[in-house]
Amino acid sequence: MVKEFLSREGIAFEEINVSENRAGLRALVALGRNSTPVVVDGDTVIVGYKPKELKALAASQTGQTLTTKDT
Repeated sequence: MVKEFLSREGIAFEEINVSENRAGLRALVALGRNSTPVVVDGDTVIVGYKPKELKALAASQTGQTLTTKDT
């Protein structure tokens, strides 16, 4: 749902499949997370599908690329 939301809103993002990408999995664990999806933008971390938080992040986005970590 997060990928669909970001795409629908026209927000650029990088998908990292932590099942296939060890570096992505290490980054997820370093965030103290063990589930997906996770959206990271600078110091902002959103875990799960939270439309209100994602909309707020989208509104404040300044050309940065968001990263989703998904399995």
